Amino acid sequence: GESVMADKKADLAGPGIELNTGSNNVTIQNNHIYRNIIPYDLRAAPRLYAPGIALLGTARADITFNKIYSNNVGIGSPDLTGTEGTEGVIYIEGNTIHHNNVAGIGLNKQSSTPFKSADIVGNHIYSNGGGKQRGGLRIRYAEDLKVRQNIIANNNRGGIFFEYIYNAEIDNNEMYGTEYKPIRIYNAYDLKLRQNYIHDNGHRRFADLDMQTIRDLEMYNNKIHNNDSYVYLYNLDKNVKDQNFVYKNIIETNRGGVVPSRLRYWKGLYVDQASNTVFS
Repeated sequence: GESVMADKKADLAGPGIELNTGSNNVTIQNNHIYRNIIPYDLRAAPRLYAPGIALLGTARADITFNKIYSNNVGIGSPDLTGTEGTEGVIYIEGNTIHHNNVAGIGLNKQSSTPFKSADIVGNHIYSNGGGKQRGGLRIRYAEDLKVRQNIIANNNRGGIFFEYIYNAEIDNNEMYGTEYKPIRIYNAYDLKLRQNYIHDNGHRRFADLDMQTIRDLEMYNNKIHNNDSYVYLYNLDKNVKDQNFVYKNIIETNRGGVVPSRLRYWKGLYVDQASNTVFS
């Protein structure tokens, strides 16, 4: 415990800790991991970043109770949009992840294979992202994703942004203080969004909760309160047999914004192109 992986930059630019294929059953615990960056002029490609903890290939790791800050990315993949990522099993618990200049946690697939499992529980993820960067959690191509009991706050470009996820549970998180879309989820199958408290976020140009092209959604008992915009659900469960369920949510005292392409001002829940969906 209490190791320090710091200031790996300039001619030593790269991650603080890198786990690659063959790194199995690794525990990273009680460390300070900070200021690991790739300066822009040294990047092999503009999209490549230096995580505090880099996960590549089939690496499997438990990452617990670390302080991870002021890196390009706190935990994740050097390439958040391409094919350099992970297909391992990852458990991330109890970390404080803050002031990373691209994303707090950024996980991406390895080649065409989704990474197999990630359990992100009980972390404090705040003040990540800047400018047009990605914010709190940025995850693409995942199976068996669990995001539970985290505090996700004051991230610059979104609290969570997930794309192409299968069998995901987002439960009992608190999200606040994010100006640009606290939750964005695009292209998800078998998604559960339950008992989250989403409050005091937003910008009137953007939905506070933006979910598009979702199959088999369970959205249950969330409190969406005192935000600057609205909830936007688009293209739910089209041409499939199962149903979506949106029930027992509290959506209240939100100030409202303009719905994309509709030029309509809206305060509550706006649904566009939903089929096989039950609201109660």
